[in-house]
Amino acid sequence: MLKTNKDKLVMQSVQGKIKHPMAKFPYRISYLGEPRVLPATGGITYNVKVGDPAMGWAGDHVEPGVSIKNDNEAENGALNLLSCIG
Repeated sequence: MLKTNKDKLVMQSVQGKIKHPMAKFPYRISYLGEPRVLPATGGITYNVKVGDPAMGWAGDHVEPGVSIKNDNEAENGALNLLSCIG
């Protein structure tokens, strides 16, 4: 049996706003000259969740669940640190 310290971990909550998807250049051009638009970071990802396989999705960099951000830079750094599950 694997021993853990789960019962001793501190529980904290964090809060942020949903981060809208952003792209400076939304179109990518394939080696055949075909325009492509791939899902990327930001927003709400409905069909990919934490624990799903990382490979096999048609996307450039897909974030599972909801991407959130805090407008204050220092608070956003803490949000990124404390909300990371891995």
